[in-house]
Amino acid sequence: MNSDKRTRLLLWIAFFIVLASVVLNLAWDAAGRISPVPYNVVIGLIFTMFCFFHGRIYFTVAPVLVLLLVSIPVTFAAEYAGVKTGMLFGAYHYGNILGPLALNTVPFLVPLSWFMFMYGGTIITNEVMAWGAEKSGLGAAPKAVAVITFALVDSFLMTALDMLIDPIWVSRGTWAWDEVANLSPAHLYYNIPVHNYFGWLVTSFVVFLPFRAVFFGRARACEKDRLYYLPVFIYISIVLVGCIESVRMLGNSGIVFTVLAATCPLICIAVFRYFAVMKGKGR
Repeated sequence: MNSDKRTRLLLWIAFFIVLASVVLNLAWDAAGRISPVPYNVVIGLIFTMFCFFHGRIYFTVAPVLVLLLVSIPVTFAAEYAGVKTGMLFGAYHYGNILGPLALNTVPFLVPLSWFMFMYGGTIITNEVMAWGAEKSGLGAAPKAVAVITFALVDSFLMTALDMLIDPIWVSRGTWAWDEVANLSPAHLYYNIPVHNYFGWLVTSFVVFLPFRAVFFGRARACEKDRLYYLPVFIYISIVLVGCIESVRMLGNSGIVFTVLAATCPLICIAVFRYFAVMKGKGR
């Protein structure tokens, strides 16, 4: 087996491990338990490996390396400032569920989590924007416009995912907000400060801009196959499991409606293009 086939096989294995871990959250919840720290760390590392090597195959090393190396310091700095000062996201603090804390503030796993979730949405963005270009007939946009537009869609998908994840993980004690008692209902989204999500938009956009700049400068045209679309299905699984957890754990269908309304149109376009590509390949 050559190195390319071996890498692809490992990516398929990592994909099924990550997919199983997402679904396994339902079992942890049903048992009234929280996944143990070693398990969270191992799954996080496998997910990170999957994203990096998937990006290396389909985008070349440079763009995915930029996403990794920019996301880690930027998101850690944003999270550190949030914990220490309440800037961007509001005042909050982490528990010990995600493992040891760096500088006694942010779990080491958190910046990697940003990278994992960020990468999954980029494939959806690629497909949505390609579909838009085809339907509009406008052709390729100037590079600067494309970089900004793609980064905005990436940031929207990332923030929409956080709107689903945050209430669930707060209920587990993964982190806790320190200021909600002092905020009016108009400034809260399901007991989470609304400006948290503006913080996510800004932080994500700062990371996605250099990624997309390098993506359009260095990424090569790739042949799309089933492996290419795997991050789309990871993103979908997180959304679906999160919706189930929102209803089961929180008894809250409002979150489900909000997130599905925001993400479903984009997800459906990506899935439609997946089936179109597979049909074109005769599979």
